[in-house]
Amino acid sequence: AANKIGDAFLATAGHSMYSGNAMAQAFAGVAGQLKLTEGHALDSTQAMQVMTAATNLAAASGQSLETSTTALSAVMQAYHLSTSQAAGASDLLFNVSRSLNIPIDTVAGSVDKLHARLGVLAPSMSDIGGLMISLAQQGLSGSRSTLVAATALTTLTAGSKASTAMLKELGVS
Repeated sequence: AANKIGDAFLATAGHSMYSGNAMAQAFAGVAGQLKLTEGHALDSTQAMQVMTAATNLAAASGQSLETSTTALSAVMQAYHLSTSQAAGASDLLFNVSRSLNIPIDTVAGSVDKLHARLGVLAPSMSDIGGLMISLAQQGLSGSRSTLVAATALTTLTAGSKASTAMLKELGVS
């Protein structure tokens, strides 16, 4: 499988701004993490799905390929996304990063930490991204919006008397 993946990366010569070697290096850092997410070692098609999304993310954001690949892999693992969902996750990371004017890895770290705190109660990745952008539009810029989003959602799900009463009043159980 590793040889087929390497050959697939090398076959992108002339079609990608990143060399096959650069793609292989970036992928090597996350291959084990993605194996856990998928439940098996990735085949060349799955590896290319992830690396196509990562190279597009790196090119669009100006971040390094390794940073983009690591960030993408982290959110894929947190949200148990399949390789076919890599492009959507990449788009979301880019849009939130651009809207908040913060690096891709900061967005991924914030989304990942929030998901880890809330577990099964965590909103979808797109809902978290939307909340972060909405908070930024209300004047909370950059990483401050990610902190407020995390604090707000953690407070709502903490089980305090006030939050439990409010959730009950809103019909949320």
